[in-house]
Amino acid sequence: IMEITNLMSVDVSSKKNSEDQFAIDVLTGLCSKPKSLPAKYFYDDIGSELFQKITQHEDYYPTRTEFKILESITKELPQSMDVPELDIIELGAGDGHKSKIVIDSFIDHGTKVNFYPIDISEKAMVLLEENIPSRADVLKVHGIVAEYFQGLNFVRSQSSNPILVLFLGSNIGNFDRVQNLGFLRRLW
Repeated sequence: IMEITNLMSVDVSSKKNSEDQFAIDVLTGLCSKPKSLPAKYFYDDIGSELFQKITQHEDYYPTRTEFKILESITKELPQSMDVPELDIIELGAGDGHKSKIVIDSFIDHGTKVNFYPIDISEKAMVLLEENIPSRADVLKVHGIVAEYFQGLNFVRSQSSNPILVLFLGSNIGNFDRVQNLGFLRRLW
């Protein structure tokens, strides 16, 4: 059974801070040209479930392409790290179908995997648990309901294993160039 830590509802002050941030993001977005809102507000439980359905549609080619790319590196990736135990952290994990390819490649290589999917939707964690169940001695799954960096900070406090961070899919496309650079620098 997957353990889930929900950092989005930790305390009342955190909820107040989230509401304040939402107001700031809306005001900033509506004052921008072109007008915009951060994509994180579209991926609540309903939005996350809807997006999973979209990615499974035959006309949505990015997901199929991502699967092909991931499948092409299943031998090289674990060999390049060659560690006995690894923490795999996925930002915006969704239902975990793509991350399962990476996880299985490490397990097949003999690596013990601790998988920390981070998503702002708790419903995504439920879908993920169906696709990637924990497996006794080789795979531990600990879902984290949080924003990316909040979740990353939590994981760093839990483990000192080598880390592989996955940021799969088109999530990076939700940022403009300046936001992309800032995000990647902060992630580094």
